[in-house]
Amino acid sequence: MTYSFKKIKIVLFIPLLLLLSCIQKANDKNVAKQDTISKIKTKQLDTLASCSTSKRIETKSLLACKVGLLKGLTHNYLLKEFNEDISFDRITIYRTIKFRNDSEHYGDEQTKALFQKIENLKQYVQEVNDCKIKGTYDLGGKTYPRADITEIIFNSENCAKEFMSAIEIIKRRSSLKSSIDKSPNTIFQENNMVYYIVSGGFYM
Repeated sequence: MTYSFKKIKIVLFIPLLLLLSCIQKANDKNVAKQDTISKIKTKQLDTLASCSTSKRIETKSLLACKVGLLKGLTHNYLLKEFNEDISFDRITIYRTIKFRNDSEHYGDEQTKALFQKIENLKQYVQEVNDCKIKGTYDLGGKTYPRADITEIIFNSENCAKEFMSAIEIIKRRSSLKSSIDKSPNTIFQENNMVYYIVSGGFYM
């Protein structure tokens, strides 16, 4: 009888240890997650300080000039539409990330913290321009290469760098990558300007 009772205690004790181990691992993950979020929020404050103290660079848009150079490429890209000084809220990548941030499925704390960083940077945007281009080279089946190009001009190079950093972190997250990268695209920085180019994908 005593032996059986000991066996029962052992049988109960082992699952209890496993349960405690799982709880501890979950707690460790939560602590690590909260630490990451805390670092992001601290970085936000550093970002605002960096942007607010950086000297404002008055910059004229180079988008029209850059698009003009595309005529010399094999696909002979031509300007189809040009929108000057549009609202930051109309930027495709911003609207996509905002949608995911507001979503119950994707809107976790880390995503919200990164999105808030982008929101904070909006006040340091001088100008946003957007254009649509289309090539004259037939890819077959009367389809032509096309793309949408967005130019974001920030007050300083530091602000542009911080914006790029937030976007790159978000794009690296597997849960968000597929929603942002449905069509081939690229984003790059030139001084205090950021360019986001998204192609027409396979439906042109």
